[in-house]
Amino acid sequence: MTEKENKKEAAMIALQKIRERIKPQPVSANAASEEIIEEDYQGVKIRTDVGRGLVQMFFPKVPSDKVRRYLKKHGFVWDVGERCWQSDKVDTAGYHARRAVDGGGKK
Repeated sequence: MTEKENKKEAAMIALQKIRERIKPQPVSANAASEEIIEEDYQGVKIRTDVGRGLVQMFFPKVPSDKVRRYLKKHGFVWDVGERCWQSDKVDTAGYHARRAVDGGGKK
C-alpha cells in the first residue's frame, strides 16, 4: 500500500468510529410517554415537557395578581407564543405550579 492509500484507509476508519459514536440510540417503548406529562389540577392544565425541560401552566382565565406575583417570584414567565406560564426549573416548578393554583402560597 502506498502512503496515500494508508492515509485514506485511516481516515475511513476514523470516520466509521465517529459515525458509531453519534449513532442515535434506540428509544425505549415508554420513553415517548415520559416526554410529556399533563395533568389537570383544579382546572389548570400543568404540562411537564421533559424533552424541552419545561413546566407549563395553562389557566382557563387570567390568574389573580397574587398568583401571577407568586409565579414570577418562583421563576415562571409568560410565554406569549404558547399562551401559558412556563418555567425551566423542572425539579421545583411542578411544586410551585400547584402552590400557585392553591392561591399563590401562604404569607
